[in-house]
Amino acid sequence: ITPFSPLALFRSGRSGLGITKMAEDAAPAPAEEKKPYNPDPHALPPKGESSGSCCVKSDPHAKAEPHKCPTSIDRGYTDCLALLLLIACWVITTGVGVSAMQGTLLSKCGANGDQACEGNARALLAPTDYKGRMCGVDSSVSNKPYGYLVSKYGDIVCVNECPSKTVTPDFTQSAYANLKHYCMQSEVPNGYKTASAASTKGQDYMTLLGTSTDGSTYLEGPCMFALGSFELGYYCGFNPDSKLPSIPANPTYGVPAFPYGNETITSLITGDGKSATSYLADFISDLVVTKDAIFGFGFAIALMVAFVYSYLMTLGLVDCVVWGCILVVFALFFGLGGYMYYTYQQWDAANCDAPSDGSSSDCTGKGVAHSDTEIDGMMYVSYFCFGVSALWVAFIICICSKIRLACAFVKVAGTAVRDMPIVLFFPVVQIAGLLLFLLPWMYYMAFVQAQGLFLCENSCSSGDSQCNGMKDGKLFDCSLSEVNMSTTKYTWEWADASIGSDQDLSSSW
Repeated sequence: ITPFSPLALFRSGRSGLGITKMAEDAAPAPAEEKKPYNPDPHALPPKGESSGSCCVKSDPHAKAEPHKCPTSIDRGYTDCLALLLLIACWVITTGVGVSAMQGTLLSKCGANGDQACEGNARALLAPTDYKGRMCGVDSSVSNKPYGYLVSKYGDIVCVNECPSKTVTPDFTQSAYANLKHYCMQSEVPNGYKTASAASTKGQDYMTLLGTSTDGSTYLEGPCMFALGSFELGYYCGFNPDSKLPSIPANPTYGVPAFPYGNETITSLITGDGKSATSYLADFISDLVVTKDAIFGFGFAIALMVAFVYSYLMTLGLVDCVVWGCILVVFALFFGLGGYMYYTYQQWDAANCDAPSDGSSSDCTGKGVAHSDTEIDGMMYVSYFCFGVSALWVAFIICICSKIRLACAFVKVAGTAVRDMPIVLFFPVVQIAGLLLFLLPWMYYMAFVQAQGLFLCENSCSSGDSQCNGMKDGKLFDCSLSEVNMSTTKYTWEWADASIGSDQDLSSSW
């Protein structure tokens, strides 16, 4: 007899309520209610639940603390050890530099190796002429600080200034008189130095320039024209576009014409084609000539534009600036394509050699005729520009939402700049700090690398008692304070401070 059989129910005598109760007791317990799935990983958990790690719990629904103003937060140094090391570096660098300038860094200099070395940064940068003299340093060329190239073999003479433009020779004077400032004086025969203008040697530029009429030799002589050049440190760098003067033939004295007249110095050295050296020379020349414009636009103007753009960010004009630039890019490509297509039509109409339809109806003959290759090239370039402009539009449509998001970020940054305008000057402070550290270090290191001593030659022709016991022509060590004596000839001697030498460091730094 089961609990739910009619006999059992009859025997129990239970009412309908009892039957219901028995059914509820026999039924399985209902399953626990599941929490709804939350697909957003960044959403807040339900109230009553905490978040955080196993060790730190927090209520995400609790009221957050008020935001503190950045200027009210107590701040301190984050790396005191690095600051102390930097100060120590400055002190040691300054000590080494001052020691090198005062002549207490190295101990073995001079003719006998028993003198303290001195620092001469000018000698480190000075050109060396064909006699081994340092321009602007040694006594014989102390008033000629610049080095000027006089031959294709790299021979240099010292000059007082670099010629800014090419000088045309004065044919009423001798060839040597026109070239003497740019000659290796000891290599020029005396006959050319004393020759008058009305003589063969007085008109013989070819020998002084070391150039032959058949082109087998050129610029191999002891002299050089005064060509337009620019100052590159203490060297005179030829302007690549400087042309050699034209020297006509003189039948009276049997002197041929200079074969390279009106030819640029670059084409003479590199030939008709351009070489990597000539391109580098052009590049360096352009940098030197336009250094003021490069510095002005690359630093000053760029800094002003950056400040103006930062100010526009604070005014909420970012959208106008960004979308305006996008439209300008599209207009440039599309306009360039339209102009090239128009040019292609003009060229095609002026080309009467081969009409496109086999007749002469579309040939105007007006304008400059161009080849079929040039016409087709102009057409394809116009199609390319149209294609780039179309791709630009498609690209902007694809990233339109990203552009709007970026503009929103820039607006937030603009608000920060408006609240803290001094942040705009932080790059200027960084550059000033870099220069403050870099320039003294470069100055000190120049003296460290330029250790040596002047070696003087006594030129006193009086008796030994009046020449401090030194005979005429005797060499002796002298310091920077002694080289200005009118009776002294001096040359700079470098110290031997190479690895493995017996040079001693006499400075405690």
